[in-house]
Amino acid sequence: MSLLIIDLITDYIPGDDFNYAEVMVVRQSDSRVGRLSNHAVSAADDFTAGVRIGEVDDIDERHYVVLTKLLDSRGRTVDFKKIIHDMPGRNDSIRVAIARGQLISQEREDPYSPSAILWSSVVELARSSMHPPDKAT
Repeated sequence: MSLLIIDLITDYIPGDDFNYAEVMVVRQSDSRVGRLSNHAVSAADDFTAGVRIGEVDDIDERHYVVLTKLLDSRGRTVDFKKIIHDMPGRNDSIRVAIARGQLISQEREDPYSPSAILWSSVVELARSSMHPPDKAT
């Protein structure tokens, strides 16, 4: 098993343009298996040089989809990037670059598209496993 390190480079301004960087790492062959990382940003973060936004361990040698979103203070998507990554069977790192205007060249995210619905489902599943609901006493 290996460790995948995710760094983000962007020209969006932390604290003004976005407040969170969210990363979901999903095994390409099984979209039900995913890991969620949510990184709160600070105005002091230097995203032009790169900031570590996630570390995912226990990754096996397979193909993964790395979905990275920049979110505003209300959790709305500012911009996003999807990368297919092949884990080499050893620790690895990737740098995700999200530039202003890039969304125009990508498919705009329709909240009712299958990929957006899948993303929402996987994120909710990951969040519920990270923060189980309080038990009634």
